[in-house]
Amino acid sequence: MRVRRSLHAVTAALLLWWSGPAARAQCDRSSETTALDLSVSYELPTFTADFPIQNVVTLDGVVYVGAVNRIYALNPDLTKRSEYRTGPLLANETCGRTPSGGGGGGRVDNRNIALVLENIYDKGLFSCGSADNGVCRRHVLDDGVSTSAVDEQVSCFGDEARRRRGEPGDPDVVVGPSGSRVLNVESNLIKFFVGNSEIPGEGGRPGAAPRPHTFALHRMKSSQNGFTFFSPRSHMDLIPPLRGSYYLRYVHSFHSGPFTYFLTVQPVGGASRAYHTRIVRMCSGDLEIRRYVEMPLECISTNKRRRRRRRRPKT
Repeated sequence: MRVRRSLHAVTAALLLWWSGPAARAQCDRSSETTALDLSVSYELPTFTADFPIQNVVTLDGVVYVGAVNRIYALNPDLTKRSEYRTGPLLANETCGRTPSGGGGGGRVDNRNIALVLENIYDKGLFSCGSADNGVCRRHVLDDGVSTSAVDEQVSCFGDEARRRRGEPGDPDVVVGPSGSRVLNVESNLIKFFVGNSEIPGEGGRPGAAPRPHTFALHRMKSSQNGFTFFSPRSHMDLIPPLRGSYYLRYVHSFHSGPFTYFLTVQPVGGASRAYHTRIVRMCSGDLEIRRYVEMPLECISTNKRRRRRRRRPKT
Protein backbone atom coordinates (compact mmCIF):
# COMPACT_ATOMS: atom_id res chain seq x y z
CA MET A 1 0.00 0.00 0.00
CA ARG A 2 2.82 2.42 0.76
CA VAL A 3 4.37 1.87 -2.64
CA ARG A 4 1.09 2.35 -4.47
CA ARG A 5 0.36 5.61 -2.64
CA SER A 6 3.75 7.08 -3.43
CA LEU A 7 3.40 6.08 -7.13
CA HIS A 8 -0.04 7.74 -7.27
CA ALA A 9 1.42 10.94 -5.76
CA VAL A 10 4.27 11.05 -8.27
CA THR A 11 1.89 10.38 -11.16
CA ALA A 12 -0.45 13.19 -10.03
CA ALA A 13 2.47 15.63 -9.76
CA LEU A 14 3.69 14.74 -13.26
CA LEU A 15 0.21 15.16 -14.72
CA LEU A 16 -0.14 18.59 -13.14
CA TRP A 17 3.29 19.64 -14.41
CA TRP A 18 2.68 18.48 -17.99
CA SER A 19 -0.93 19.67 -18.16
CA GLY A 20 -0.05 23.24 -17.27
CA PRO A 21 2.72 24.56 -19.47
CA ALA A 22 1.33 28.09 -19.15
CA ALA A 23 1.89 27.91 -15.41
CA ARG A 24 5.61 27.70 -16.09
CA ALA A 25 5.51 30.88 -18.19
CA GLN A 26 4.54 34.40 -17.15
CA CYS A 27 1.25 34.97 -15.34
CA ASP A 28 -1.64 36.52 -17.24
CA ARG A 29 -2.30 40.17 -16.53
CA SER A 30 -5.20 40.91 -14.25
CA SER A 31 -8.29 42.20 -15.98
CA GLU A 32 -8.91 44.61 -13.09
CA THR A 33 -7.03 47.86 -13.04
CA THR A 34 -4.59 48.41 -10.20
CA ALA A 35 -4.33 52.17 -10.62
CA LEU A 36 -4.64 54.23 -7.44
CA ASP A 37 -8.03 55.89 -7.11
CA LEU A 38 -7.17 59.44 -6.06
CA SER A 39 -10.83 60.43 -5.80
CA VAL A 40 -11.20 58.63 -2.45
CA SER A 41 -10.88 60.99 0.51
CA TYR A 42 -10.41 60.11 4.16
CA GLU A 43 -11.47 62.32 7.04
CA LEU A 44 -9.05 61.83 9.93
CA PRO A 45 -9.48 63.46 13.34
CA THR A 46 -7.19 66.44 13.86
CA PHE A 47 -6.34 68.90 16.60
CA THR A 48 -4.70 72.28 16.16
CA ALA A 49 -3.03 73.79 19.20
CA ASP A 50 -2.67 77.51 19.77
CA PHE A 51 0.99 77.07 20.68
CA PRO A 52 3.87 74.80 19.56
CA ILE A 53 3.39 71.17 20.72
CA GLN A 54 6.31 69.52 22.51
CA ASN A 55 5.03 66.38 24.28
CA VAL A 56 2.20 63.87 23.84
CA VAL A 57 1.19 61.02 26.21
CA THR A 58 -1.97 58.90 26.54
CA LEU A 59 -3.81 57.38 29.50
CA ASP A 60 -7.07 55.41 29.31
CA GLY A 61 -7.78 56.70 25.82
CA VAL A 62 -7.28 60.35 26.73
CA VAL A 63 -4.53 62.20 24.86
CA TYR A 64 -2.55 64.77 26.87
CA VAL A 65 -0.69 67.33 24.80
CA GLY A 66 2.03 69.52 26.28
CA ALA A 67 2.61 72.80 24.47
CA VAL A 68 4.09 76.17 25.27
CA ASN A 69 1.92 77.73 28.02
CA ARG A 70 -0.78 75.06 27.65
CA ILE A 71 -1.62 71.44 28.47
CA TYR A 72 -4.56 70.01 26.56
CA ALA A 73 -6.63 66.91 27.36
CA LEU A 74 -8.21 65.45 24.22
CA ASN A 75 -10.83 62.77 23.66
CA PRO A 76 -9.96 59.78 21.43
CA ASP A 77 -11.45 61.68 18.47
CA LEU A 78 -9.06 64.57 19.31
CA THR A 79 -11.78 66.96 20.45
CA LYS A 80 -10.71 69.09 23.41
CA ARG A 81 -12.15 68.08 26.78
CA SER A 82 -10.12 70.38 29.08
CA GLU A 83 -7.18 72.78 29.06
CA TYR A 84 -4.68 74.02 31.64
CA ARG A 85 -2.74 77.26 31.29
CA THR A 86 0.86 76.89 32.43
CA GLY A 87 1.96 80.41 31.46
CA PRO A 88 3.08 83.05 30.82
CA LEU A 89 4.04 83.34 34.50
CA LEU A 90 5.43 85.97 36.83
CA ALA A 91 8.36 85.00 39.06
CA ASN A 92 6.12 84.64 42.13
CA GLU A 93 3.73 82.34 40.23
CA THR A 94 6.28 79.63 39.41
CA CYS A 95 7.08 76.43 41.27
CA GLY A 96 10.45 75.95 42.91
CA ARG A 97 12.78 78.61 44.23
CA THR A 98 11.83 82.12 43.09
CA PRO A 99 14.71 83.53 41.03
CA SER A 100 16.47 86.51 42.62
CA GLY A 101 18.14 89.48 41.00
CA GLY A 102 17.12 91.15 37.77
CA GLY A 103 14.86 89.92 35.06
CA GLY A 104 12.44 92.84 34.82
CA GLY A 105 9.67 91.05 36.68
CA GLY A 106 7.79 90.42 33.46
CA ARG A 107 5.93 87.28 32.50
CA VAL A 108 7.85 84.45 30.87
CA ASP A 109 6.63 81.65 28.64
CA ASN A 110 6.51 78.16 30.11
CA ARG A 111 7.86 75.56 27.65
CA ASN A 112 6.67 72.04 28.30
CA ILE A 113 9.85 70.01 28.83
CA ALA A 114 8.36 66.73 30.06
CA LEU A 115 5.08 64.90 30.73
CA VAL A 116 5.10 61.90 33.09
CA LEU A 117 2.06 59.70 33.77
CA GLU A 118 1.15 58.29 37.17
CA ASN A 119 -1.09 55.25 37.47
CA ILE A 120 -0.28 53.72 40.86
CA TYR A 121 -1.48 55.97 43.71
CA ASP A 122 -3.89 58.14 41.75
CA LYS A 123 -4.26 58.46 38.03
CA GLY A 124 -2.34 61.63 37.41
CA LEU A 125 0.03 63.59 35.25
CA PHE A 126 3.27 65.40 36.07
CA SER A 127 4.01 68.39 33.84
CA CYS A 128 7.49 69.89 34.03
CA GLY A 129 7.96 73.31 32.45
CA SER A 130 10.84 75.68 31.82
CA ALA A 131 9.40 78.50 33.96
CA ASP A 132 9.04 76.31 37.04
CA ASN A 133 12.77 76.04 37.80
CA GLY A 134 12.93 72.30 37.12
CA VAL A 135 10.04 71.42 39.44
CA CYS A 136 6.96 69.57 38.14
CA ARG A 137 3.27 70.16 38.72
CA ARG A 138 0.95 67.33 39.62
CA HIS A 139 -2.45 67.01 37.94
CA VAL A 140 -4.74 64.55 39.74
CA LEU A 141 -6.99 63.08 37.05
CA ASP A 142 -8.79 60.38 39.03
CA ASP A 143 -8.51 60.03 42.83
CA GLY A 144 -10.61 56.87 42.98
CA VAL A 145 -13.74 58.82 43.88
CA SER A 146 -14.23 61.21 40.99
CA THR A 147 -12.63 62.06 37.69
CA SER A 148 -11.09 65.50 37.32
CA ALA A 149 -10.17 67.59 34.32
CA VAL A 150 -6.54 68.40 33.70
CA ASP A 151 -7.04 71.91 35.18
CA GLU A 152 -9.00 71.05 38.36
CA GLN A 153 -6.58 69.50 40.88
CA VAL A 154 -3.15 71.01 40.13
CA SER A 155 -0.33 71.72 42.58
CA CYS A 156 3.42 72.23 42.60
CA PHE A 157 4.92 68.86 43.48
CA GLY A 158 7.72 68.66 45.99
CA ASP A 159 8.98 69.45 49.46
CA GLU A 160 8.39 73.19 49.87
CA ALA A 161 10.90 73.60 52.69
CA ARG A 162 13.58 71.83 50.67
CA ARG A 163 12.82 73.94 47.61
CA ARG A 164 13.07 77.17 49.61
CA ARG A 165 16.52 76.14 50.81
CA GLY A 166 17.61 75.54 47.22
CA GLU A 167 19.58 72.44 48.13
CA PRO A 168 22.02 71.24 45.46
CA GLY A 169 21.02 67.96 43.86
CA ASP A 170 17.41 68.46 44.93
CA PRO A 171 15.48 65.39 43.63
CA ASP A 172 12.39 67.58 43.16
CA VAL A 173 14.32 69.47 40.47
CA VAL A 174 13.69 67.06 37.61
CA VAL A 175 14.30 68.86 34.30
CA GLY A 176 16.87 71.36 33.11
CA PRO A 177 16.63 74.58 31.08
CA SER A 178 18.46 73.08 28.09
CA GLY A 179 15.87 70.34 27.60
CA SER A 180 15.35 66.87 29.03
CA ARG A 181 14.19 63.39 28.08
CA VAL A 182 12.11 61.49 30.66
CA LEU A 183 11.33 57.78 30.42
CA ASN A 184 8.78 56.28 32.81
CA VAL A 185 9.59 52.75 34.04
CA GLU A 186 6.73 50.37 34.79
CA SER A 187 7.11 49.09 38.34
CA ASN A 188 5.26 48.78 41.64
CA LEU A 189 6.24 52.36 42.36
CA ILE A 190 6.58 55.55 40.34
CA LYS A 191 10.12 55.84 39.00
CA PHE A 192 11.60 57.33 35.85
CA PHE A 193 14.97 57.98 34.20
CA VAL A 194 15.84 61.56 33.28
CA GLY A 195 18.56 62.74 30.93
CA ASN A 196 19.21 66.49 31.13
CA SER A 197 20.93 68.16 28.21
CA GLU A 198 24.00 70.31 28.80
CA ILE A 199 24.24 73.15 26.28
CA PRO A 200 27.08 75.67 26.76
CA GLY A 201 25.78 79.12 27.60
CA GLU A 202 22.41 77.91 28.96
CA GLY A 203 21.27 77.42 32.54
CA GLY A 204 24.00 79.49 34.16
CA ARG A 205 22.00 82.60 35.04
CA PRO A 206 22.43 84.13 38.51
CA GLY A 207 19.63 83.17 40.88
CA ALA A 208 18.49 80.30 38.72
CA ALA A 209 17.17 77.07 40.18
CA PRO A 210 19.64 74.38 41.32
CA ARG A 211 21.12 72.57 38.35
CA PRO A 212 19.62 69.07 38.02
CA HIS A 213 21.84 66.03 37.68
CA THR A 214 22.97 65.18 34.17
CA PHE A 215 21.42 61.72 34.44
CA ALA A 216 19.22 60.48 37.29
CA LEU A 217 16.69 57.90 38.39
CA HIS A 218 13.92 59.56 40.42
CA ARG A 219 11.13 57.91 42.39
CA MET A 220 8.04 59.30 44.05
CA LYS A 221 8.15 59.27 47.86
CA SER A 222 5.56 57.11 49.60
CA SER A 223 4.39 60.26 51.40
CA GLN A 224 3.50 61.67 47.96
CA ASN A 225 5.03 65.06 48.72
CA GLY A 226 7.99 64.97 46.38
CA PHE A 227 10.61 62.89 44.63
CA THR A 228 13.73 61.24 45.98
CA PHE A 229 16.64 59.05 44.87
CA PHE A 230 17.07 55.40 45.74
CA SER A 231 20.67 56.03 46.81
CA PRO A 232 23.59 58.42 46.14
CA ARG A 233 24.43 56.17 43.18
CA SER A 234 21.07 56.80 41.50
CA HIS A 235 22.44 59.78 39.61
CA MET A 236 25.55 60.84 37.73
CA ASP A 237 26.99 64.08 36.36
CA LEU A 238 29.56 65.35 33.93
CA ILE A 239 32.87 66.02 35.63
CA PRO A 240 33.07 69.60 36.99
CA PRO A 241 35.46 70.93 34.29
CA LEU A 242 32.94 69.95 31.60
CA ARG A 243 29.75 71.24 33.20
CA GLY A 244 28.66 74.32 31.33
CA SER A 245 31.22 73.88 28.54
CA TYR A 246 30.48 70.43 27.06
CA TYR A 247 27.70 69.93 24.48
CA LEU A 248 25.41 67.04 25.42
CA ARG A 249 21.87 66.76 24.10
CA TYR A 250 19.42 63.97 24.92
CA VAL A 251 17.18 63.55 21.88
CA HIS A 252 15.18 60.34 22.41
CA SER A 253 14.45 57.50 24.85
CA PHE A 254 12.69 54.15 24.59
CA HIS A 255 12.23 50.66 26.09
CA SER A 256 13.20 47.33 24.58
CA GLY A 257 12.88 44.17 26.62
CA PRO A 258 14.51 44.64 30.04
CA PHE A 259 16.59 47.59 28.85
CA THR A 260 16.18 51.37 28.80
CA TYR A 261 17.82 53.34 26.01
CA PHE A 262 18.68 57.02 25.51
CA LEU A 263 20.03 58.60 22.34
CA THR A 264 22.41 61.54 22.70
CA VAL A 265 24.34 63.93 20.48
CA GLN A 266 27.88 64.63 21.70
CA PRO A 267 31.24 65.77 20.32
CA VAL A 268 33.38 63.04 18.81
CA GLY A 269 36.26 64.10 21.06
CA GLY A 270 36.89 66.48 23.91
CA ALA A 271 37.83 69.52 21.78
CA SER A 272 36.31 68.31 18.51
CA ARG A 273 33.75 70.34 16.61
CA ALA A 274 32.38 67.21 14.94
CA TYR A 275 29.40 65.51 16.55
CA HIS A 276 28.01 62.00 16.51
CA THR A 277 25.14 60.04 18.02
CA ARG A 278 25.68 57.79 21.00
CA ILE A 279 23.27 55.25 22.44
CA VAL A 280 23.10 54.70 26.19
CA ARG A 281 21.78 51.44 27.64
CA MET A 282 20.80 50.54 31.21
CA CYS A 283 18.74 47.88 32.92
CA SER A 284 15.21 49.14 33.56
CA GLY A 285 14.96 47.23 36.84
CA ASP A 286 18.08 48.75 38.41
CA LEU A 287 17.66 51.11 41.36
CA GLU A 288 21.17 52.47 40.94
CA ILE A 289 23.05 53.47 37.80
CA ARG A 290 25.59 50.66 37.90
CA ARG A 291 25.15 48.93 34.52
CA TYR A 292 25.64 51.90 32.24
CA VAL A 293 26.86 51.32 28.67
CA GLU A 294 27.48 54.05 26.11
CA MET A 295 28.62 53.54 22.53
CA PRO A 296 28.64 55.61 19.31
CA LEU A 297 26.37 54.87 16.36
CA GLU A 298 28.10 55.20 13.01
CA CYS A 299 27.06 54.59 9.41
CA ILE A 300 30.04 53.51 7.30
CA SER A 301 29.87 53.43 3.50
CA THR A 302 32.63 51.82 1.46
CA ASN A 303 32.98 50.54 -2.10
CA LYS A 304 35.61 48.00 -1.21
CA ARG A 305 34.44 44.48 -0.74
CA ARG A 306 36.01 42.25 1.80
CA ARG A 307 38.04 39.47 0.31
CA ARG A 308 36.81 36.07 1.19
CA ARG A 309 39.34 33.87 2.77
CA ARG A 310 39.97 30.67 0.90
CA ARG A 311 39.06 27.72 2.98
CA ARG A 312 41.46 24.88 2.95
CA PRO A 313 39.91 21.55 1.95
CA LYS A 314 39.33 19.28 4.85
CA THR A 315 41.42 16.18 4.84
